[in-house]
Formats: sequence, structure tokens, C-alpha cells
Amino acid sequence: MFFDYPKRKHMFIHCDVWGHAWVMQCPPGEIWHQNSTTCVVDSINQDGKTHSTTNPCTKDDLDKNELFFPLPNRTLFIHCDLAGHPWVQSCGIRQVFDATSSTCVYDISPFIG
Repeated sequence: MFFDYPKRKHMFIHCDVWGHAWVMQCPPGEIWHQNSTTCVVDSINQDGKTHSTTNPCTKDDLDKNELFFPLPNRTLFIHCDLAGHPWVQSCGIRQVFDATSSTCVYDISPFIG
């Protein structure tokens, strides 16, 4: 149902059950990742800057089933797959990553103070 769009990494093809195909665009700052069939944050080029992060997806963490790690930008987090590959993911609108629960939660900080 979802396929790479070979000409551009920020786009993908969505087919419906009737055989219709549409070229779709990922949200700004995201690229299509065919293996997970979703748009993911372009960790190579976030906000026009190249970022590098040490891979937190170590064998020890995978053995302990620790698959989610925070990033300095609280709206993003690293999700490790079972092969030890890190994927930068984004939280939903008005959400931030909470390392304690390893999930995205609503950001209440704008309402405090």
C-alpha cells in the first residue's frame, strides 16, 4: 500500500485497495522510510543542520528491552529496532518525550507559571 518515491526522499506513493496511486509528501523535516512504511524525522538534516549522535541501541540495552531514548529536542526521541538500529521519531502535536515512561506525553509546560 505504501512505496518509495524514487525521485525524492521526502515523498512516497500511497496505493488504495482499488489500485489508485497518489504521490504523498512527508511532513516538513521528515523523510520516507520504506522498512517502517512511515515518515521519520530526517536525523541527518534536522533544522538545516547535520547532527550526529552516538548510537544508544547497545546490546545491553536491547537485552533489557530499553528501546527509547531522549534527545535534546524534547519533541524527538530515538527508537531502537530489535537489530540495534536507531531511528529518530517525533512526538505528536504539543507532545514531548518523557524518558520515565518511554512515551510521548502532552507538554503542559506552556500552561505552568
